[in-house]
Amino acid sequence: MRGLTTLLPLVLLMVAMYFLLFRPQQKRMAEHQRLIRSIDVGDEVVTSAGIFGKITRMTDERVELELSGGSRLEMLRSSIVRRVGDVEEEPQALDEAESSKGSGGSSGDDDEDESLE
Repeated sequence: MRGLTTLLPLVLLMVAMYFLLFRPQQKRMAEHQRLIRSIDVGDEVVTSAGIFGKITRMTDERVELELSGGSRLEMLRSSIVRRVGDVEEEPQALDEAESSKGSGGSSGDDDEDESLE
């Protein structure tokens, strides 16, 4: 019985590590694999290096991206981290969260944002 009480904290630690570290990582990897399989020619994507481009050609392992200046870049398909449309959703959610705080005062930043559009 004493042996079980000695091993119980170790077993609990291993179970906690599985649920806190390994399982979320596996979910992220599966989500990335789904993204890689779903991209197609014409999609605008962001790479792990932060490069934005439009897919012009694809093979099993590589993609060719057309950058904003018209130049083309060939890279590994696995380096794509998201579609451009997915990137644009996050700032909107942040703006909504900030507006719901009800900060009360205006810093004048709204005027600058309108002039950029």
